[in-house]
Parts: sequence; structure tokens; C-alpha cells
Amino acid sequence: MTLSRATIARIAEEQFSQRRAALKRAVDNGDWPGDPANEVARLWLAIAAMAGARLPELQVPAIFPIGHTCTVMAHHIASPDAALAELARARDVAIARAEANPKDARAAQKARDLMILANALGAPAYDHRRRSQKSAA
Repeated sequence: MTLSRATIARIAEEQFSQRRAALKRAVDNGDWPGDPANEVARLWLAIAAMAGARLPELQVPAIFPIGHTCTVMAHHIASPDAALAELARARDVAIARAEANPKDARAAQKARDLMILANALGAPAYDHRRRSQKSAA
């Protein structure tokens, strides 16, 4: 099944928004230091850019012509290899959670969305050893 670029971009936008909100909560609660949280957010912003997402965070004011914006490219945000490794890790963890809770429709949908995104962007193949890893950053 081939999905449209718009569908892949929508999945990436949703993942970025959800993860940024979760990271902010973790930092606000003192559960995670800010610098690593910023690095993970940057990886997910790069993933969104690779997927063609249209996020305000990817638009910066242009120097010329005045009043225009430029889109930030994914490789300017984070290393593509690091971003794809984070996507692969998140996909593998989501698969493990969905398998552990077969009646959890949300977990199953998240795993499907991350599989779609990982396949579309060329993330590393599934690796069962990543199933319990926290984010690298």
C-alpha cells in the first residue's frame, strides 16, 4: 500500500506535536533535563521536515524579499542519520507496546503510524533489541 506524501506529512506533524508536548511536560515536571529534551525535539522536527510537514517551526523569515519566509531543511536541524535512528527506536518501542497490549487501539495506531513513517523515510529496519530503549538524547 502506497500512501500519499500528504498522509506521511500529517503523521509526522502529529508525532512531532505529541512528542514536543510530552517532552515539555517531562521537563516541566522535572522528569527530564532540558538539553536532552531539546535534542529529542530537534530530531523529531527533522523527521517532520524529511516527511514534508508544514509546521510553523520550519519557517523562518527571509532576508530577501522582505516579508517572505524560507523553509528550514531537515539536515540543518539535525543529522539525518540521528533523526532516522530516533524514528527507528520509537517505532520499535511502539511495536513492543502494541504487542504487549493487544486491546489498546491507540498503541496499535501509534505503532502503525510509526511503521508507515519509518518505511517512507527509509529508517533502519526493525530491531527487537531497541524495543525497550529510551531516546538516545
